[in-house]
Amino acid sequence: MAKTPNYDAKIKEVLDAVQPGERTCALTGEKWVMDQNEIDWYHKFNVPPSKMMPYTRACLCFCWGSGCQWWWNKHPETGKPILSHIHPSTGYKVLPDKEWYDLDLSSQGRDVNFDQPIAEQLYQLFLDTPFPAQRNTTVPERSIAITSLGDIDSYFVLGSKSRNSFFSTTSTDIESCSECLHVHSASNCLKVVHSSNIHNGVFVRESSDCIDCAFVFDCRNCEHCFGATNKRNKKYLWFNEQLSEEEYKKRRSEVSLSKRSVFKEMKDKFHQLMINDTVWPENFNEHVENCSGEYLSDSTNCKRCFFARNAIGCDESSFLFHTGSENSYCAHGVVGSSDVYYVITSINCHNVKFSITCSNSQNLEYCTTCSNCEDCFGCVGLKHKRYHIFNKEYEPDEYYQLLDQIKSKMLEQGTYGEFLPSKWSYGYVPDSAARVFMHGDDDLIDKLNAKKFNPKDDGALGVQPEVEPVSTDQIPDDINDVDVDQWAGKPIYDDRLGRPFAFLKPELLFYKKHNFFPPDNHFIQRILDMHFGSNGFSFSSAECSECNKEIMVAKNIEFTERKFLCKPCYIKYLEQHG
Repeated sequence: MAKTPNYDAKIKEVLDAVQPGERTCALTGEKWVMDQNEIDWYHKFNVPPSKMMPYTRACLCFCWGSGCQWWWNKHPETGKPILSHIHPSTGYKVLPDKEWYDLDLSSQGRDVNFDQPIAEQLYQLFLDTPFPAQRNTTVPERSIAITSLGDIDSYFVLGSKSRNSFFSTTSTDIESCSECLHVHSASNCLKVVHSSNIHNGVFVRESSDCIDCAFVFDCRNCEHCFGATNKRNKKYLWFNEQLSEEEYKKRRSEVSLSKRSVFKEMKDKFHQLMINDTVWPENFNEHVENCSGEYLSDSTNCKRCFFARNAIGCDESSFLFHTGSENSYCAHGVVGSSDVYYVITSINCHNVKFSITCSNSQNLEYCTTCSNCEDCFGCVGLKHKRYHIFNKEYEPDEYYQLLDQIKSKMLEQGTYGEFLPSKWSYGYVPDSAARVFMHGDDDLIDKLNAKKFNPKDDGALGVQPEVEPVSTDQIPDDINDVDVDQWAGKPIYDDRLGRPFAFLKPELLFYKKHNFFPPDNHFIQRILDMHFGSNGFSFSSAECSECNKEIMVAKNIEFTERKFLCKPCYIKYLEQHG
């Protein structure tokens, strides 16, 4: 027997009338074609067709993504500073994770008022209910982390499992590394992007199984290479020139990456190599079947996805990793979940829709930060609950009767089926994952209708230093000229980002140990630069330079002009030049 008969009857009328064809995105005004595959997803989840094109939907989800955000917030009762991804100007309350996890937030339960918009009542619940400052379900050890997967002695890491590492995002099994982005298994590395099994690497991009390499792009099983692109099983390359072991060691000894000026010189030279003597495959997918998108591996039947491992039958989704997920649409940050729709951060969930950061749950809609819950609607911060609406518990029959009324009313109001508005986001949307991962520009961010405020307001940058910060040009060029005790904690102002920063003592010791140069900008800017130099979750059409076949490629902010090869042509290229 149907649990929501009135809603089911209304949505059937809507879905029966839907036909494939061109649509106009309600937010951006861009055109897209709603094909039968997209319509089939709406039937599967029994939801109305979205008014937004898929790219906009992903951006709306990622307005709630941390991106590279670190802000100072305050305890709502004691005023004690708390480091968080939640910006204080949003009006949301934050608590330290341990304190938050000890709460039973069903105390925030309230009735539904059908004389007011349902969505606005949910927003009020958001404002009244505290959020965990750092969302660490796995408690990190001696670390500063958000959404930790088990960090130990690491600092400013996001969605990672790391040890003795710094400033890294969605990276697992990394040790003694700094500035890693989408990396699996790395040690003693600096500035590594979307790579795996890297040891002693500096400025490594799209590579795997490399040892003692610097400034390499799309290299596999290489050793002792300095400046190499599109190579396989090579040794002693110097900016793609083959050297003898003796000559390589001589040149390498003359280049000291302990100096920032030398690093920048080598980076500029490598950039020219990328422009003049490098080709890009249409994508970096590996071991996939019937898939399209970027950074997919060991996946089947996934369309227009981004950064997915062991995924099956997922479309328009991203960051499906760690544990396999399946049969999901417009789902982002998904781990071990199935049949989830229009969500961000869904861990071990089933049949969850329009929700944010839920775990070990099923049959949820419009829920946020809920865990081990079942059959809940519009709830915030619940744990081990069932049959709750707006954090209030009901008997099963009452629950479904009220759920039927709510979904029918929201469908009538035109809000059911759409994601939570970006103006509710608990972050600063211009710095959110909508820009970082989706490569959204200022025009798009403006169209998302996010809440506008000055990110420096409300103490978000923390207590300002009592002494005037020094400028970045005062930082010594060579790490060997840096006195750790003098520079650790010394306030420095980054003009480019517009934020002060300071070196951590363990950070400087890391640079000294590995003979890495001292950076001259804020670590957030460093992470942003890595993002913008890698492919994003935004696709366009291109032509294979060899056979002229039309291919789908991911956009890249740093490298806007690239020479592409389709996969068959790329394999031939590697056979000849790799």
